[in-house]
Amino acid sequence: MIGRGKGMGRDKNKRSLEKLSDLQREIGDIHQLFSSSYPVTIVENNVLYIYDLVQSDKYDLVKTVASPFPVPVGVRAAFPLEAYDMKISAVVTGDVFDSKEGYVTILHEFVHCAQYNSCEADLKEGLDIWRKYRLENNHTWEISHSFPYDNKAFIDLFSQYNDSLAQADIYKAKAIRMDLMKTLGRLDFEYLIWQEWKEGLARYIENEIRARLGLKGNHYGHGKPYTRISFYESGSEYIRLIDREKAEIVGDMGSLFFEMNTDVF
Repeated sequence: MIGRGKGMGRDKNKRSLEKLSDLQREIGDIHQLFSSSYPVTIVENNVLYIYDLVQSDKYDLVKTVASPFPVPVGVRAAFPLEAYDMKISAVVTGDVFDSKEGYVTILHEFVHCAQYNSCEADLKEGLDIWRKYRLENNHTWEISHSFPYDNKAFIDLFSQYNDSLAQADIYKAKAIRMDLMKTLGRLDFEYLIWQEWKEGLARYIENEIRARLGLKGNHYGHGKPYTRISFYESGSEYIRLIDREKAEIVGDMGSLFFEMNTDVF
């Protein structure tokens, strides 16, 4: 175990995490994932301070270990921790607690924790792109996949797709998605729909929380040039339309994936 001076940092972290728990209870009705708890890891000088709710309803420091790799200041992520029995955790630096938006960011990462704990592994098994990168031992494909963002046919169709989402025309959106699949080919299309489900759901829930708290919505990635982040926004808006018609589907992450892709799988 790595020491931490007189424990002032630990006390500050625990106070901040108590506020996080209070906020999670406040917005808990937005999605059933918030009925569960998730570890939070705070990184300081490449040391991981892992907090979890183990024996009470309050976060306790359960482990302190050196990070196996450099972690930049400002990190906002969720990934399984080898040092904590491969449990998935929100991973942040302490500055996340400087604003209410920062707390919302942690709740966004909790969506990814819930996806990982429920259906993510099973869904990946059905993807050609996942099987390809698993064989290549590529663990960063969700970020590093070479997608043809500058392909004119993709740009034209994706612009039409965004327009249909803005018009709340879910049937047109689904039709254009099928055109995107034909234009992109299987692997690139699977990359798009995976990002729309995984990051789109987190973005959608984040914006529902922001609206509840009176904060400005996060629509980063809307508009050209298109990037990976564009799929976060299109996924969020597509899920918004599904939520209007079938709210119960959004509560079940696995069912939501297949609802978003009824013509694909």
